[in-house]
Amino acid sequence: MLQRLRTFLRWYRFYLRNTGETACPGTFIAEVTYHCPLGCAMCSLHAGKTGGAPPRKETEELDAEAWSSVFAQYAHMGGRNVLITGGEPTVRRDLPELVKAAAQGGLRPHLLTSGYYLDEELAEHLCREGVASWHLSLDGPDCVHNAIRGREDAFERMTRALECLRQATARRGGRAQIVLQCTVTARNQGHLADTLRVATELAADTLIFSHHSFVEPDVFCAEAQTARGENWKLAPELRDVDPEILRREVREVDSMRSQLPRVEWSPRLAPDEIARWYQDPEFAVVSRCFYPWQGVSVGAYGDVFVCPMSPCAGNVQQDSLAALVNGPGLRRFRQTVARAGILTGCQKCCNLRNRLWRWIPSRPRRGRRSKAPGGVNE
Repeated sequence: MLQRLRTFLRWYRFYLRNTGETACPGTFIAEVTYHCPLGCAMCSLHAGKTGGAPPRKETEELDAEAWSSVFAQYAHMGGRNVLITGGEPTVRRDLPELVKAAAQGGLRPHLLTSGYYLDEELAEHLCREGVASWHLSLDGPDCVHNAIRGREDAFERMTRALECLRQATARRGGRAQIVLQCTVTARNQGHLADTLRVATELAADTLIFSHHSFVEPDVFCAEAQTARGENWKLAPELRDVDPEILRREVREVDSMRSQLPRVEWSPRLAPDEIARWYQDPEFAVVSRCFYPWQGVSVGAYGDVFVCPMSPCAGNVQQDSLAALVNGPGLRRFRQTVARAGILTGCQKCCNLRNRLWRWIPSRPRRGRRSKAPGGVNE
């Protein structure tokens, strides 16, 4: 708890100044591609299901040299960790090179993948280059997982990927740190306890249940379009969660929590909050968002964002990451969020999970501009 408070205070002083600047973001997400072999029902980037724009050509994505520069810049700003994701990052043949560049740049690379293309050879290369932890998706038992992922062999390939990772890590005298992530929707709401049983059989270290993030349809077009072509509307067949079924599953999962893996909820909802999350447009776990001061994402084409609701700050092919993090676009966005608390449509954002944010003052005072250059820690 003390460490969480210290981490919070790192950015809190910038929030209080209300200049829109921030320290080096502690969360750095590298979206190295938007291509993916799966058709996940709840994915905001899956054009066939959500109506988002299809990904551009792979030749337009940042190459390994450009990503190496971005990683080095973030490390120079004071960054320590990077989450490499997509799309599906393993579609990139140079993924081991990207991981190596992040590690050599001074970062700890973490990989988020479906495991669909993660075979023995790729696992060996990635382990050698220094992946710190592996985050794989698990939506339920095999039939549920396959139905949600849109491929009949998705579960088989995911479990094969886990075995390849363990063997490759063991050959190097280590142990793979495995985090499984389950997105909760109406499609798998009755299988959460079964999901934990599967995760236990797979010997995962952590299982994270994430309540699905979505935007209300009437505010989506106005506020949630981004250059990535995302669509954060949640289809009715995914959103129509039965609160009683979900409460029952949560109770059963909680009764099993003495076992491994460690179970986390994002966010953790009280029994009376479950129905409100999916049915009440105005309900949010917290009334203030602090994420714009803590996080940054670089997209596959080099665009810099804070979150799906933020403006594009610019492109790392034209400006430095530090300059963009504290550039005029994101400074104005942070000031807007500070005034509003949370923006319309953000109530169900996956980043609004830290209840410590309830204590953030609603009207930060204006202060003098920080002398810290472009996102560099003071």
